[in-house]
Amino acid sequence: MNIKLNVSQLKIGFLSIFATLAFQVGASAEGVIETAKEIPLAYDVDVVVAGGSVAGVEAACAAADSGASVLVVESRPYLGYDLCASQKLWLNPEEQPLTKITKELFKASRQITPLQVKSLLDRSLLTRKVKFMTGSFPAELLVDEQGVPSGLTMMNRSGRQAIRAKVIIDATENAILTRQTAAKFAPFKPGKKTFKYTVIGGDLKETGTKVPSLTFKSSITKGRGKNRKTEKKTHSVYEYSFPLEYNADTFRERSRVLNEVRSKVYDPNMVDHSEKLRYTPDNVVAGGVRPKGVDHLYVLNAYSGEQKSLLGFARVGEEVGREAAKKAKARVVPASLQYAHTSDAKPSLAVTEVEPSFRFRNSPQLKLGNHELPVLGRWDVVVVGGGTSGAPAALGATRSGAKTLAIEYMDELGGVGTAGLISRYWFGFRFGYTAEIDKALGTKEEWSQIQKSEWLRSQLIQSGGEVWFTSFGCGTVMDGNKVTGVVVATPFGRGVVLADVVIDSTGNSDIAAAAHAQTHYSISKYGDLSVQISNNPPRKLGAGTTNPARYMLHDNDVFDRWHLKLSGRKTGGKVHDMAQLIPSRDRRRSICDYTLTTEDILTKRTFPDTISHHKSNFDAGAHPDTEMFLVKDMKGPVFTCDMPYRCLTPKGLEGVLVTGLGASTTRDAMTLTRMQPDLQNQGYAVGMAAAMAVDRTRGLVREINLKELQQALVENGCLEERVLADVDSFPLSQEAIRQAVKQLNALTIGVHQKPEHDDTHRALAVVMSHPQQSIPLLKQAYAKASNPDIKLNFARVLAILDDATGKDTLIAAVRNAPDWGNGWDYSNQRKYANTFGEVDRMVIATGFLQTPDVVEPLLGKLDQLTMESPLSHYKAICLALRMNKNASMAKPVADFLNNKGLTGHAQVLDYYDGKNTPARNPLSPKGGKELNRKFKEVLVAALLYECGDYQDVGRNILEAYTKDVNGHFAEYAHHVLTHGTAMSDSK
Repeated sequence: MNIKLNVSQLKIGFLSIFATLAFQVGASAEGVIETAKEIPLAYDVDVVVAGGSVAGVEAACAAADSGASVLVVESRPYLGYDLCASQKLWLNPEEQPLTKITKELFKASRQITPLQVKSLLDRSLLTRKVKFMTGSFPAELLVDEQGVPSGLTMMNRSGRQAIRAKVIIDATENAILTRQTAAKFAPFKPGKKTFKYTVIGGDLKETGTKVPSLTFKSSITKGRGKNRKTEKKTHSVYEYSFPLEYNADTFRERSRVLNEVRSKVYDPNMVDHSEKLRYTPDNVVAGGVRPKGVDHLYVLNAYSGEQKSLLGFARVGEEVGREAAKKAKARVVPASLQYAHTSDAKPSLAVTEVEPSFRFRNSPQLKLGNHELPVLGRWDVVVVGGGTSGAPAALGATRSGAKTLAIEYMDELGGVGTAGLISRYWFGFRFGYTAEIDKALGTKEEWSQIQKSEWLRSQLIQSGGEVWFTSFGCGTVMDGNKVTGVVVATPFGRGVVLADVVIDSTGNSDIAAAAHAQTHYSISKYGDLSVQISNNPPRKLGAGTTNPARYMLHDNDVFDRWHLKLSGRKTGGKVHDMAQLIPSRDRRRSICDYTLTTEDILTKRTFPDTISHHKSNFDAGAHPDTEMFLVKDMKGPVFTCDMPYRCLTPKGLEGVLVTGLGASTTRDAMTLTRMQPDLQNQGYAVGMAAAMAVDRTRGLVREINLKELQQALVENGCLEERVLADVDSFPLSQEAIRQAVKQLNALTIGVHQKPEHDDTHRALAVVMSHPQQSIPLLKQAYAKASNPDIKLNFARVLAILDDATGKDTLIAAVRNAPDWGNGWDYSNQRKYANTFGEVDRMVIATGFLQTPDVVEPLLGKLDQLTMESPLSHYKAICLALRMNKNASMAKPVADFLNNKGLTGHAQVLDYYDGKNTPARNPLSPKGGKELNRKFKEVLVAALLYECGDYQDVGRNILEAYTKDVNGHFAEYAHHVLTHGTAMSDSK
């Protein structure tokens, strides 16, 4: 292997560095070559602090107070991991706060809550305009031409970025960056080490100690209506200290010990616990905070050997921050950056990752060379994401005999039902694997989030699986089109785990997207922006479900996620903490071999390869965007459906399966298929399928015997026995289509909550899913109809199916409508709202005619709107005009923007202005005025730009929105500016 050294000041060769790094993360002495690539140079600062501990924040503040520009990068979704993740939330008798921040933290009491820590550290940085990025994993050290540390790379939901800095402060828990330098560490001595762990609530175990005079109180409300009761509880705090065998200072070994400790301390009545172990290493770095032989890098963690207490170390952070600022002032900005090592070895596998985010479109690009990622281990099945479907997938694979690893970003398994605090089912089938977990937890209406997450963890460990918490799957290893591994960022660094089958249970298609699979998110093929509402719930000790669903979130945007979490901590009040997981309802979906549609659901279509059953209403927290729902919404009634295995196999890829919200469905169909009981069963089934592929087909997931899999799923109750004989029920007979057209004489637009009030749901689905056979029959029905309302309905259906037979009827209806009638804003009222009114639907259908004749009446309807008109009217008119856009529309649309007071709502946030950083714009059952105004402005501006623009009015508005705090608005504006249209090529 040929290695190019770029580090003349590093006293050891890369082979030694790599062997050390591989040992620390628990790897074999081999690696995978990541080829040269350009990544965004996102930040250029004097000082970068990697790790958001209290000492790290103290250093950042001190450096900023000394005049340095500073950036803090933290992998967790909050600052203060040393106190909050360890749950060391009290002062021991001998401890005294010594710095301004720690004195402020404990000024009212000798005990604090996690939210108090996180909020204070937020404010400390914001008031100094110190930039900080949470949810971002520090990864590789970057050096200048002389090998001096000069920056780093970081991984997050928006991809990988680089940071240039004159000075680096390594405040990561495990000295990630220091390990990549020539710093000398004392030899690690295997044997018994002491690990500490904290539990809140429940009963004390024999090996623990109750912390004197320390309790946390909570007020818990349970039940509904007349059964609603509030209980006040007091929870004791227990500290555990375990001498345990620790045979290597690696992440894999640390994870093993963590799971051993968690199993020892578990109590069914506990209400919180540490996320990580408290451990003092003895393999410390020579030179301590200022490592010998390494310049412009400080070690601000336990590996310095100088962290005698968490709070005492805060004063060291202050000193380091001031010194770092002074050192940065004396250093010239590094001219070039590169990995500390590069390799010219020939790659045998390809390493891929998600494309750079739109947020960094104007960032300079940094070219990084080939380098080697350590292999952290080999498994049969690797499951990325231990959430609603991921944890069951790992358990299903393990129980089926596969050597399995689950990788989870949070510190608990279970996803939205645990870390997301939605601990109550809505709908879904409660049989199969779901029945097993419900029985184990005694679930009737609600469950304990901690009890569920711990049951999942213990079952996986007992079955022989492994789980890595606080780790992030951020790339793939490819052999041709087969996914053969995952790039993972861990608390010990970035590396590769190899697998025969990878299950993408991120709920966001992160792994499929990294492998460059086709995906879909929020922009419809007709150019509309539609995304379901999310939540950012407070966490009360011992409390159950909290699911207010009030925010719009872009799950792939690190800035949007950062701001929503920050806003929640600012407005969270006096609760114990905020949920770590944002339980969003709508995320990036893979485009797989088949895409489940709303028509499939409403016709109860059967498939030969059913993998899971689903049951719910269309629980939509957004306006619909599929063709059928543009004709009529299906809110209210509960429907059931099957999902075929092909919805879980991403097009063009092998060796990978997707689950949950990442499955291939239309957005409107996903509102029904995403119920927790069904996704739990689906995940378990996919785990079994993956194990079968390992055992039978060399990891080729499409070649397994599906009938054999279905038989096993019937036997464990996950599937109904009928699936063994099911065939594809499409195409339907001509007679069925004829009867459906006949039933559409009774079609109405109103939203009905009970199916017996409207029997046209299925009829419309039959017609929409068989357009070639339906159109001749629809045209006949249109011609025969004497009732004007019935005639108009047939004209609408025909238009949506791209037939202009009813053109005159539609245009006349639009002209004759005196106003817009009923409409709805974007809100969190999911039962009746977030839909289109009668005139909205007429306007949309008229737009589908795609003829110059519709422009004049549509512009007339546009002019009737005001700023306060419901969003559904704006969505309808923008969709209709977009489908008929031409240059003649530009000036009228520009005039509308300027004359109706529609402009100026972009929230171009200075993320780091502590006084002016606004709270998140929430939604309510009546909508959210500012959020809906932004929606209207960006949709109309996009329409104007697509029509050729007028005096750059559209471009200027869109440019402002590319910097908006709401990631969906920013991406939409960027998409339109980049492609010239919001519409896809399919229309």
